[in-house]
Amino acid sequence: MGKLAAASGSGERRRISVLTHIFPSRSETFVRNHVLGLAQRNYSVTVISRQCGSDMRPEEIAGLDRAGVHRLYTGGRSSRLGFLKKSAVALFRKPSVHEKMLNPAPWSRRQWVGVQDTIRLVNSLAPDLVHVHFGTIAARLVALINDAGRQVPMVVTWHGYDANAVPKKRGSGVYKQLFDSNAQHTVGSEFVGSVLLALGAKPENLSVVPMGVDPAFFTYRSRKMIQGAALRVLSVGRLDDTKDHGTLIEAIGLLKSQGIPVELRIIGEGSLRSRLTKQIASASLEAQVHLLGARTSAEIVQEMHDAHVFALAGRITEGGKVESQGVVFAEAQATGLPVVACDVGGVSGSLVHGETGLLCPAGDVPAIAAAIAGFWKNPGLIDEFGRRGRQLVETRFSLDAMFAGFERVYDRAARVPSRIG
Repeated sequence: MGKLAAASGSGERRRISVLTHIFPSRSETFVRNHVLGLAQRNYSVTVISRQCGSDMRPEEIAGLDRAGVHRLYTGGRSSRLGFLKKSAVALFRKPSVHEKMLNPAPWSRRQWVGVQDTIRLVNSLAPDLVHVHFGTIAARLVALINDAGRQVPMVVTWHGYDANAVPKKRGSGVYKQLFDSNAQHTVGSEFVGSVLLALGAKPENLSVVPMGVDPAFFTYRSRKMIQGAALRVLSVGRLDDTKDHGTLIEAIGLLKSQGIPVELRIIGEGSLRSRLTKQIASASLEAQVHLLGARTSAEIVQEMHDAHVFALAGRITEGGKVESQGVVFAEAQATGLPVVACDVGGVSGSLVHGETGLLCPAGDVPAIAAAIAGFWKNPGLIDEFGRRGRQLVETRFSLDAMFAGFERVYDRAARVPSRIG
């Protein structure tokens, strides 16, 4: 335990401000796991974000409050009049915003104004450390730092879109000022680490710390399947281009045509629901494929326990979005599910090919179908892969392993603090 680790038994509580876009959010369980783990480890943790996710249930939010996680909100997208009022206040409080309002690139004027509320809240909390989820937020914070600001250790955790897609849209130098600062950076996979290094991150400020899952919540279940019975496949992920559910549905259609009884249940919401619904109907797969919409974490665990195989296709979108780690693969393996995935981004580091899961080329419908069919043809592999998957999670992707990594980074950050405000 280092300088910024929570004191054990001493009553001392280190104050950490966690910054993110939306909290809590159904699609970002990794942030929730992070802050809950901090609270359980006797940190005093406050999350600063724009707003609460609209898909969160009151009982889920109440659970965060009971755990001791404090939440502060800067407010969502305001009207034009509200934006003008916020702009005036920001300009009055911080004259350096003038330059950003005149020349906002690579960010928007709204983003520059919005970050002012975040800085104000961070300064009011006077934390011992700031942990920022997503490099986009950290980049705007660092760009408005001035020499009069208070020195605070800063850690930035990257999640893929910020590293892969944003530089393609806003320019490869979008993070130069951030990488020139003293901030420490963590990534969930070697893949994202290589992307950041290519963008200019300093190797000495970069650490690979995979986002972990709670094995006590994603409990293990041994699976036995009668040969010839229907194979139950589960997929969990936003209904967007990155997850490529359409390719997985095509694979289910191919399995049906081959006479293999299979059922696919997809958990998640998103902009592609209508397109996927039409695809299912067009292929006459209504009996095989079910779109379940959003579900709570407890409901997802139950679905995992009821399934035989977890499958999630993936692809690199035209805008550069791609899976950076794939926390959901660790969640599935923790419950004893073998996983079928596409070899894109950082996914290969989330499983052991041929032992806990199978990797397929992106967009390769026959390969994905064959990987799934292998577990139907040889049901004994389901439990065999599942046991090894659980062991993998316990050793590499547990919350304890994640926090051990974070605390090492926290100690390094304490030695080279950044300025905030």
